[in-house]
Amino acid sequence: MKNFILGLGVAIFLIGLLTGAYYFGKNQNKASIEPTPAPAEYQNQAPTASQEKTSPIPTPRNSKDRVSENIKASINSKNYQALEGYMTDDVVLILYATECCGTVTKTKATAQMSYLEGSKGSWDFSEGSSVRAKLIQNNPQNFSQDMIVGISSDKYVTGFKLNSQNEIERIILVSDYTLISP
Repeated sequence: MKNFILGLGVAIFLIGLLTGAYYFGKNQNKASIEPTPAPAEYQNQAPTASQEKTSPIPTPRNSKDRVSENIKASINSKNYQALEGYMTDDVVLILYATECCGTVTKTKATAQMSYLEGSKGSWDFSEGSSVRAKLIQNNPQNFSQDMIVGISSDKYVTGFKLNSQNEIERIILVSDYTLISP
């Protein structure tokens, strides 16, 4: 008998709870939100020149310095997966002196970065490198001053072009920079 009364009490409580929730939810849907009227002093004013020209400009998620540091760390550690978060959805990938690849997904671009695993040397990303300057001079269609370029001590090269949102949009991989700049 005790179990019956306890069960009946729990059932009545649950029915009450569900009924209350239903009633509360139904009343929430009926509530209308009244728009707040604009103050009378601003209603008839024309937009100013600064208001007309202002358009939202997307702010980059990451700074160029942060992306550059992560690129350097990923190349040095050979953890190329970490770069996916800094890439556009589609990336132009060039494996120099091959017919690979063109525009690929960031996942495929990351997989192709294993091309650099053949490098056993240390990487130099300095902007003042003479090899970097020669690459830009001799191959301007693939290298530019605004790229992040890494050169390994065993002649591998990688270059990263960022878009206006500081996302990687282009990658070039070279197994021997003497193919471009002897």
